[in-house]
Amino acid sequence: MKKLLYIFILLPLIVKAQTVSDWDPSLYDWYEDAQSYTYPIITDNNMSAIFLSGSLSDFAGGQLMAFKDGVPVSAPSTIYESESSGVAVIGRDYYCIYCDHLPVSGDLIEFAILFNGETIVNVGVNPPITYAANGFVWLAEYILDFTVEGVPIEFGCTDYNYLEYSPSANIYDGSCEVLRIDGCTDSEACNYDSGSNADDGSCYYEAQYYNCDGNCLIDSDGDGVCDELEIPGCQDPIYLEYNPSATNEDSSCNTLVVYGCTYYFALNFNSLANVNDGSCLVEGCTEDWADNYDVLATENDGSCYKVGCTEDWADNYDTIATTDDGSCDRLGCVSDWADNYDALATTDDGSCYRIGCVSDWADNFDEYATDDDESCYRYGCTSNLAVNYDQYATIDNDNCDFDIITHLNMSFDAWNVSVDLSSGWNMFGYGCPSPIDVIEGLSNHTESIEITKDNNGAVYMPEWGFNGIGDFTPGFGYQIKVTEAIEGFSLCDWYVNDIPEDNIVSLQEYIIQIGDSIEFLNVYHIGDLAKGGIVFYVDESGQHGLVAAMEDLEGTYEWGCDQQEVNGADGTSIGKGYQNTMDIVNQGCATESVGITAAQAALDAEINGYSDWYLPSRDELYLMYLNIGQGGLNANNNIGGFTSIYNWSSSETNYNTAWLVNLYDGTMSFDYSKAYPTRVRIIRAF
Repeated sequence: MKKLLYIFILLPLIVKAQTVSDWDPSLYDWYEDAQSYTYPIITDNNMSAIFLSGSLSDFAGGQLMAFKDGVPVSAPSTIYESESSGVAVIGRDYYCIYCDHLPVSGDLIEFAILFNGETIVNVGVNPPITYAANGFVWLAEYILDFTVEGVPIEFGCTDYNYLEYSPSANIYDGSCEVLRIDGCTDSEACNYDSGSNADDGSCYYEAQYYNCDGNCLIDSDGDGVCDELEIPGCQDPIYLEYNPSATNEDSSCNTLVVYGCTYYFALNFNSLANVNDGSCLVEGCTEDWADNYDVLATENDGSCYKVGCTEDWADNYDTIATTDDGSCDRLGCVSDWADNYDALATTDDGSCYRIGCVSDWADNFDEYATDDDESCYRYGCTSNLAVNYDQYATIDNDNCDFDIITHLNMSFDAWNVSVDLSSGWNMFGYGCPSPIDVIEGLSNHTESIEITKDNNGAVYMPEWGFNGIGDFTPGFGYQIKVTEAIEGFSLCDWYVNDIPEDNIVSLQEYIIQIGDSIEFLNVYHIGDLAKGGIVFYVDESGQHGLVAAMEDLEGTYEWGCDQQEVNGADGTSIGKGYQNTMDIVNQGCATESVGITAAQAALDAEINGYSDWYLPSRDELYLMYLNIGQGGLNANNNIGGFTSIYNWSSSETNYNTAWLVNLYDGTMSFDYSKAYPTRVRIIRAF
């Protein structure tokens, strides 16, 4: 067999599980559509591809074809032993209007050989061949590789029924000659088959002392037991010497069997018995869970005991233990400052936590808190116009000090900065709060300035008395060219030094007056639409109070924690709603409907840009009825839009019930089940 020209893996498998019939161009739609042509289709754009003589000789008798994208684009051409082989690649032209599949210039052309009737051999060409109209390619110096379904070509016998069969062969080379006959080929075997030529693993052999038929080679007494396997002994079971394995009786039977209790410590011990018959009566502990369990005891004498932890609160509580050994242990939080403190825990498991304010700047900072509950607050001055402005303050303490003189002096220090200019070009920024004429602003340095420019290209030239810039603009940058270095160059000293002290005092008094007016304007009243809802409570200052959401939360909610008493959540007065809500949520209990609790729904709400809503206490709900519901002097002042449906408060009654308030008529109820789903109207503080 002639060796292949080259072996070079180049192209991925293109054709899979195809047969030679799949490569007949006449079977394709493009062929049928081009009815004006005869087989094979010829166009004016055909390209010739010729393989070197002998390069395909291993496949003599096969047919060479070209294809594009898995579809034949040539007629088949027969391959001969010692001749060059080639195909005419059919290209697309003006007349072949139905031949969209045919190649045009630049398309990749691939080749295959139809061999042995069914096998399709892919011919990889390196470098790849691209189509060129009316072109000619002579593949004399190309590297070829041949594959069948992605596997390199190997010639051999491909028929398993022949001894010459090669599992790796994928091209039949005519080497199959001797038919395979399976059987036992070992002449030493019992089932040796002289007619077989391929051992199938079926051979079997004589066992020791037996022939191929399974019969003893020597059996002197004819009992079916080979002489070499005979076992002498007592075969009578009434004797102690009885051996159930014995095959030949001997003279070893001497002592008769006597059944009875052979345990000397048993109540019914029989000194004459030599075989225990299970009749022994033994007193002791018969419980297998006990530390003193006696496997021989048959009569329980009440002595059973087990040492272990007898405390049912312990993790290692032993329900069977009768005597405590001091080993009781319980994992949990042993720190009494924690929310999950376990008074019975003996070993700390690192689970201790405490919910609270973790920020040390807050007035309610909790040094033991591990999880922040976003409750941190700090009283202080929240106005950044004040001298005593507190950047951490969250609640204004109405004690802001508007010392305008100090602020102005701080501002003056920021404005009145100076820079050093070097000889030549420099840049500077104008930071004064008011514009100033360029000539006036630079008057202290006129002799040293050649030119000043702004970002629009306007210039000031002192030598020519020309000012095209006009005024310096606060916040703008400028370029300046000086003839000599200037130290301490400043533009704002005029502004700072020209403000008299009495003007500053007057300005301070004016700002305080404005502040008083603003504070007056910020007074809130019941019924105002402010702070995300409807104001229904205002404290004495008029600056702080409570607002209700404009409408109920969508849907209904259970109070939750049914049959479970919440740690806290028992406040009913005004100002208790937020803490109640946090107590319910921190309890982590569920609802009967597997939804969220009313308290959790309140905390999750975000309305009109506010996300600090909570579930009101009983009295906060009732105050809503009085002030923005039907409870006021005006019977039609239900500005809250309340309906005759009970609403949940955050105030718990007991493990099973909580307070409800009807915001339409003011009716309050304390005995509704926590699992009862009803409406929720949430509130927030300001």
